[in-house]
Amino acid sequence: MPQERSPRATLEGLTVVIAARNEEHSLPRCLDSILRQSPPPAGLEVIVVANNCSDRTADAARAMAGEAAAIGVDLVVIEVFEGGKHLALNCGDSAANNPARAYVDADVLLSGGTIAAAREALLEFHLVAPRLQVLRPSTSLGRSYAAVWERSPAVKSRVIGCGFYAVSGSGRSRWDTFPDIISDDTYVRLHFERGEQAVLQGESVLLSLPAKARELLLVRGRWCRGNRQVHRLFPDLVDRERRGLWRSTYGMLLRTPSLWRHVPGAGLVFVCGKLLALAYSGVGAERWETATSSSIRSAPGPAIPVQGGLPSRLAARR
Repeated sequence: MPQERSPRATLEGLTVVIAARNEEHSLPRCLDSILRQSPPPAGLEVIVVANNCSDRTADAARAMAGEAAAIGVDLVVIEVFEGGKHLALNCGDSAANNPARAYVDADVLLSGGTIAAAREALLEFHLVAPRLQVLRPSTSLGRSYAAVWERSPAVKSRVIGCGFYAVSGSGRSRWDTFPDIISDDTYVRLHFERGEQAVLQGESVLLSLPAKARELLLVRGRWCRGNRQVHRLFPDLVDRERRGLWRSTYGMLLRTPSLWRHVPGAGLVFVCGKLLALAYSGVGAERWETATSSSIRSAPGPAIPVQGGLPSRLAARR
Protein backbone atom coordinates (compact mmCIF):
# COMPACT_ATOMS: atom_id res chain seq x y z
CA MET A 1 0.00 0.00 0.00
CA PRO A 2 1.23 3.55 -0.64
CA GLN A 3 2.26 5.80 2.19
CA GLU A 4 -0.57 7.53 4.02
CA ARG A 5 -0.72 11.12 2.89
CA SER A 6 -0.67 13.53 5.78
CA PRO A 7 -3.03 16.52 5.54
CA ARG A 8 0.02 18.67 6.14
CA ALA A 9 2.23 16.84 3.64
CA THR A 10 4.41 19.19 1.61
CA LEU A 11 6.61 18.74 -1.41
CA GLU A 12 10.10 17.65 -0.50
CA GLY A 13 13.10 19.35 -1.98
CA LEU A 14 14.56 17.18 -4.75
CA THR A 15 18.15 16.57 -5.75
CA VAL A 16 18.85 15.08 -9.17
CA VAL A 17 22.05 13.03 -9.32
CA ILE A 18 23.52 12.32 -12.76
CA ALA A 19 26.49 9.97 -12.96
CA ALA A 20 28.04 10.68 -16.37
CA ARG A 21 30.99 8.99 -18.05
CA ASN A 22 32.14 10.36 -21.41
CA GLU A 23 28.75 11.93 -22.16
CA GLU A 24 29.75 15.36 -23.51
CA HIS A 25 27.29 15.05 -26.40
CA SER A 26 24.29 13.53 -24.63
CA LEU A 27 24.56 15.29 -21.25
CA PRO A 28 23.60 18.79 -22.50
CA ARG A 29 20.44 17.33 -24.05
CA CYS A 30 19.59 15.56 -20.80
CA LEU A 31 20.20 18.71 -18.74
CA ASP A 32 18.19 20.76 -21.22
CA SER A 33 15.20 18.45 -20.72
CA ILE A 34 15.53 18.99 -16.96
CA LEU A 35 15.95 22.77 -17.07
CA ARG A 36 13.04 23.20 -19.50
CA GLN A 37 10.51 21.53 -17.23
CA SER A 38 7.04 23.03 -16.91
CA PRO A 39 6.30 24.36 -14.37
CA PRO A 40 9.88 25.54 -13.79
CA PRO A 41 11.55 23.30 -11.17
CA ALA A 42 11.99 25.94 -8.46
CA GLY A 43 14.40 24.94 -5.69
CA LEU A 44 15.72 21.98 -7.66
CA GLU A 45 19.29 20.86 -7.14
CA VAL A 46 21.14 19.04 -9.93
CA ILE A 47 24.46 17.32 -9.24
CA VAL A 48 26.47 16.06 -12.20
CA VAL A 49 29.28 13.69 -11.29
CA ALA A 50 31.73 13.31 -14.17
CA ASN A 51 32.96 9.79 -13.59
CA ASN A 52 36.55 9.18 -14.75
CA CYS A 53 35.89 10.94 -18.07
CA SER A 54 38.36 11.27 -20.93
CA ASP A 55 36.23 13.85 -22.78
CA ARG A 56 34.68 17.25 -21.94
CA THR A 57 31.69 15.97 -19.97
CA ALA A 58 32.41 18.20 -16.95
CA ASP A 59 32.92 21.28 -19.13
CA ALA A 60 29.67 20.58 -21.00
CA ALA A 61 27.82 20.54 -17.67
CA ARG A 62 29.51 23.69 -16.35
CA ALA A 63 28.55 25.52 -19.54
CA MET A 64 24.90 25.22 -18.50
CA ALA A 65 25.37 26.55 -14.95
CA GLY A 66 24.30 30.07 -15.90
CA GLU A 67 21.12 28.88 -17.57
CA ALA A 68 20.33 26.78 -14.50
CA ALA A 69 20.95 29.66 -12.08
CA ALA A 70 18.66 31.92 -14.11
CA ILE A 71 15.67 29.72 -13.24
CA GLY A 72 16.73 29.03 -9.64
CA VAL A 73 18.30 25.62 -10.20
CA ASP A 74 21.54 24.92 -8.38
CA LEU A 75 23.78 23.00 -10.83
CA VAL A 76 26.82 21.43 -9.17
CA VAL A 77 29.54 19.66 -11.18
CA ILE A 78 31.90 17.23 -9.46
CA GLU A 79 34.73 15.32 -11.12
CA VAL A 80 35.65 11.84 -9.88
CA PHE A 81 38.88 10.41 -11.27
CA GLU A 82 38.32 6.84 -10.18
CA GLY A 83 36.01 4.67 -12.28
CA GLY A 84 32.82 3.08 -10.95
CA LYS A 85 29.25 4.27 -11.22
CA HIS A 86 28.62 3.44 -7.56
CA LEU A 87 31.38 5.88 -6.56
CA ALA A 88 29.79 8.59 -8.67
CA LEU A 89 26.32 7.96 -7.19
CA ASN A 90 27.69 7.97 -3.65
CA CYS A 91 29.65 11.15 -4.34
CA GLY A 92 26.47 12.81 -5.62
CA ASP A 93 24.53 11.62 -2.59
CA SER A 94 27.19 13.01 -0.24
CA ALA A 95 26.90 16.44 -1.84
CA ALA A 96 23.08 16.48 -1.95
CA ASN A 97 21.19 18.94 0.23
CA ASN A 98 17.71 17.46 -0.22
CA PRO A 99 16.44 14.19 1.30
CA ALA A 100 14.48 13.12 -1.79
CA ARG A 101 16.59 12.05 -4.77
CA ALA A 102 16.16 11.38 -8.46
CA TYR A 103 18.84 9.36 -10.22
CA VAL A 104 19.05 10.12 -13.92
CA ASP A 105 21.21 8.63 -16.67
CA ALA A 106 23.01 11.17 -18.84
CA ASP A 107 21.78 9.64 -22.09
CA VAL A 108 18.02 9.99 -21.58
CA LEU A 109 15.51 12.81 -22.08
CA LEU A 110 12.64 13.66 -19.74
CA SER A 111 9.22 14.86 -20.79
CA GLY A 112 8.29 18.35 -19.69
CA GLY A 113 6.41 17.62 -16.46
CA THR A 114 8.46 14.74 -15.09
CA ILE A 115 10.13 16.56 -12.19
CA ALA A 116 6.90 18.15 -10.93
CA ALA A 117 4.99 14.86 -11.30
CA ALA A 118 7.70 12.93 -9.46
CA ARG A 119 7.77 15.39 -6.54
CA GLU A 120 3.99 15.24 -6.26
CA ALA A 121 3.92 11.43 -6.41
CA LEU A 122 6.56 11.19 -3.68
CA LEU A 123 3.95 12.54 -1.26
CA GLU A 124 2.26 9.14 -1.50
CA PHE A 125 4.87 6.70 -2.78
CA HIS A 126 8.48 5.92 -1.94
CA LEU A 127 9.69 5.04 -5.45
CA VAL A 128 8.44 6.58 -8.70
CA ALA A 129 9.47 6.68 -12.36
CA PRO A 130 7.92 7.93 -15.59
CA ARG A 131 6.72 5.48 -18.22
CA LEU A 132 9.32 4.37 -20.70
CA GLN A 133 9.31 5.71 -24.25
CA VAL A 134 11.68 3.75 -26.49
CA LEU A 135 13.36 5.32 -29.49
CA ARG A 136 13.57 2.30 -31.74
CA PRO A 137 16.80 1.65 -33.65
CA SER A 138 16.93 1.40 -37.43
CA THR A 139 18.00 -2.25 -37.61
CA SER A 140 15.33 -4.94 -37.96
CA LEU A 141 16.75 -6.85 -34.98
CA GLY A 142 16.63 -3.72 -32.82
CA ARG A 143 13.09 -2.85 -33.91
CA SER A 144 11.87 -6.37 -33.13
CA TYR A 145 13.47 -6.37 -29.69
CA ALA A 146 12.12 -2.90 -28.87
CA ALA A 147 8.59 -3.79 -30.05
CA VAL A 148 8.37 -6.78 -27.70
CA TRP A 149 10.40 -5.41 -24.79
CA GLU A 150 8.49 -2.13 -24.42
CA ARG A 151 5.16 -4.03 -24.39
CA SER A 152 6.29 -6.63 -21.84
CA PRO A 153 4.70 -6.59 -18.35
CA ALA A 154 8.14 -6.01 -16.84
CA VAL A 155 8.32 -2.64 -18.59
CA LYS A 156 4.66 -1.61 -18.77
CA SER A 157 3.45 -2.41 -15.28
CA ARG A 158 6.29 -1.69 -12.85
CA VAL A 159 8.98 0.81 -11.97
CA ILE A 160 12.06 -0.44 -13.77
CA GLY A 161 14.05 2.74 -13.23
CA CYS A 162 15.50 2.65 -16.73
CA GLY A 163 17.11 6.07 -17.03
CA PHE A 164 15.16 7.80 -14.23
CA TYR A 165 13.88 6.85 -10.80
CA ALA A 166 13.10 9.01 -7.78
CA VAL A 167 12.89 8.07 -4.11
CA SER A 168 11.40 9.88 -1.14
CA GLY A 169 13.62 11.00 1.71
CA SER A 170 12.44 8.18 3.95
CA GLY A 171 12.73 5.76 1.06
CA ARG A 172 16.36 6.73 0.49
CA SER A 173 17.12 5.90 4.12
CA ARG A 174 16.43 2.20 3.46
CA TRP A 175 19.97 1.65 2.20
CA ASP A 176 23.27 3.22 3.10
CA THR A 177 25.62 3.68 0.15
CA PHE A 178 25.31 2.20 -3.32
CA PRO A 179 27.26 -1.06 -3.59
CA ASP A 180 29.65 -1.81 -6.44
CA ILE A 181 27.09 -3.48 -8.70
CA ILE A 182 25.82 -3.15 -12.26
CA SER A 183 22.08 -2.63 -11.73
CA ASP A 184 21.61 0.11 -9.17
CA ASP A 185 17.97 0.53 -10.28
CA THR A 186 17.17 -3.15 -9.59
CA TYR A 187 18.92 -2.96 -6.22
CA VAL A 188 16.87 0.10 -5.26
CA ARG A 189 13.55 -1.34 -6.44
CA LEU A 190 14.01 -4.46 -4.32
CA HIS A 191 13.82 -2.30 -1.19
CA PHE A 192 10.16 -1.43 -1.85
CA GLU A 193 6.90 -3.33 -1.96
CA ARG A 194 4.80 -3.08 -5.10
CA GLY A 195 2.30 -0.77 -3.39
CA GLU A 196 5.08 1.65 -2.48
CA GLN A 197 5.91 2.25 -6.14
CA ALA A 198 4.20 4.25 -8.88
CA VAL A 199 4.65 4.73 -12.62
CA LEU A 200 3.99 8.30 -13.78
CA GLN A 201 1.74 7.47 -16.72
CA GLY A 202 1.40 11.10 -17.83
CA GLU A 203 5.16 11.57 -18.21
CA SER A 204 7.90 9.67 -19.98
CA VAL A 205 11.63 9.12 -20.18
CA LEU A 206 13.06 8.66 -23.67
CA LEU A 207 15.53 5.79 -23.96
CA SER A 208 17.51 5.23 -27.15
CA LEU A 209 18.46 1.61 -27.82
CA PRO A 210 21.71 0.81 -29.65
CA ALA A 211 21.50 1.01 -33.43
CA LYS A 212 24.15 -1.66 -33.95
CA ALA A 213 23.11 -5.27 -33.39
CA ARG A 214 26.36 -6.17 -31.62
CA GLU A 215 25.97 -3.33 -29.13
CA LEU A 216 22.33 -4.25 -28.52
CA LEU A 217 23.29 -7.83 -27.64
CA LEU A 218 26.11 -6.67 -25.35
CA VAL A 219 23.91 -4.15 -23.55
CA ARG A 220 21.15 -6.73 -23.10
CA GLY A 221 23.77 -9.12 -21.71
CA ARG A 222 24.86 -6.46 -19.23
CA TRP A 223 21.27 -5.94 -18.06
CA CYS A 224 20.87 -9.69 -17.53
CA ARG A 225 24.22 -9.92 -15.78
CA GLY A 226 23.28 -7.05 -13.49
CA ASN A 227 20.00 -8.68 -12.44
CA ARG A 228 21.77 -12.00 -11.74
CA GLN A 229 24.40 -10.20 -9.70
CA VAL A 230 21.85 -8.43 -7.51
CA HIS A 231 19.95 -11.63 -6.78
CA ARG A 232 23.19 -13.47 -6.03
CA LEU A 233 24.67 -10.84 -3.71
CA PHE A 234 21.45 -9.79 -1.96
CA PRO A 235 19.30 -12.92 -1.56
CA ASP A 236 17.46 -11.30 1.34
CA LEU A 237 15.97 -8.75 -1.06
CA VAL A 238 13.06 -10.66 -2.57
CA ASP A 239 11.77 -9.33 -5.89
CA ARG A 240 8.15 -10.53 -5.71
CA GLU A 241 7.38 -8.92 -9.04
CA ARG A 242 9.42 -11.50 -10.91
CA ARG A 243 6.99 -14.27 -9.99
CA GLY A 244 5.07 -15.27 -13.09
CA LEU A 245 6.70 -12.53 -15.15
CA TRP A 246 7.57 -14.75 -18.09
CA ARG A 247 4.13 -16.31 -17.99
CA SER A 248 2.59 -12.84 -18.21
CA THR A 249 4.86 -12.01 -21.14
CA TYR A 250 3.82 -15.15 -23.02
CA GLY A 251 0.16 -14.29 -22.40
CA MET A 252 0.70 -10.76 -23.72
CA LEU A 253 2.30 -12.13 -26.90
CA LEU A 254 -0.55 -14.58 -27.48
CA ARG A 255 -3.05 -11.73 -27.19
CA THR A 256 -1.10 -9.43 -29.54
CA PRO A 257 -0.86 -10.89 -33.07
CA SER A 258 0.78 -7.71 -34.35
CA LEU A 259 3.90 -8.63 -32.38
CA TRP A 260 4.24 -12.18 -33.66
CA ARG A 261 6.53 -11.20 -36.54
CA HIS A 262 8.89 -9.61 -34.00
CA VAL A 263 9.14 -12.67 -31.74
CA PRO A 264 12.06 -14.43 -33.56
CA GLY A 265 14.30 -11.35 -33.47
CA ALA A 266 13.33 -10.38 -29.93
CA GLY A 267 13.77 -13.97 -28.78
CA LEU A 268 17.27 -14.02 -30.22
CA VAL A 269 18.23 -10.91 -28.26
CA PHE A 270 16.73 -12.28 -25.03
CA VAL A 271 18.51 -15.64 -25.41
CA CYS A 272 21.85 -14.06 -26.34
CA GLY A 273 21.54 -11.75 -23.34
CA LYS A 274 21.09 -14.73 -21.02
CA LEU A 275 24.06 -16.53 -22.60
CA LEU A 276 26.30 -13.49 -22.35
CA ALA A 277 25.31 -13.04 -18.72
CA LEU A 278 26.37 -16.62 -18.04
CA ALA A 279 29.61 -16.22 -20.00
CA TYR A 280 30.58 -13.13 -17.98
CA SER A 281 28.95 -14.16 -14.71
CA GLY A 282 32.16 -13.56 -12.76
CA VAL A 283 32.67 -10.07 -14.16
CA GLY A 284 31.34 -7.13 -12.20
CA ALA A 285 30.59 -3.51 -12.94
CA GLU A 286 34.10 -2.82 -14.21
CA ARG A 287 33.10 -4.28 -17.59
CA TRP A 288 30.95 -1.57 -19.15
CA GLU A 289 29.16 -2.26 -22.43
CA THR A 290 28.31 1.11 -23.96
CA ALA A 291 25.78 1.97 -26.64
CA THR A 292 27.74 4.52 -28.64
CA SER A 293 25.43 4.04 -31.62
CA SER A 294 22.31 5.22 -29.79
CA SER A 295 20.66 8.34 -31.19
CA ILE A 296 20.94 10.39 -28.00
CA ARG A 297 24.57 9.45 -27.31
CA SER A 298 25.79 9.96 -30.88
CA ALA A 299 27.26 13.07 -32.50
CA PRO A 300 25.81 16.50 -31.64
CA GLY A 301 22.53 17.40 -33.28
CA PRO A 302 18.95 18.46 -32.55
CA ALA A 303 17.37 17.03 -29.45
CA ILE A 304 14.75 14.35 -29.90
CA PRO A 305 11.21 15.25 -28.79
CA VAL A 306 9.65 13.41 -25.87
CA GLN A 307 5.94 12.75 -25.67
CA GLY A 308 3.99 13.77 -22.57
CA GLY A 309 4.82 17.40 -21.93
CA LEU A 310 7.53 18.44 -24.37
CA PRO A 311 10.03 21.03 -23.08
CA SER A 312 9.74 24.27 -25.06
CA ARG A 313 13.25 24.27 -26.50
CA LEU A 314 12.90 20.70 -27.69
CA ALA A 315 9.60 21.55 -29.31
CA ALA A 316 11.21 24.42 -31.18
CA ARG A 317 13.87 22.12 -32.58
CA ARG A 318 11.53 19.54 -34.08
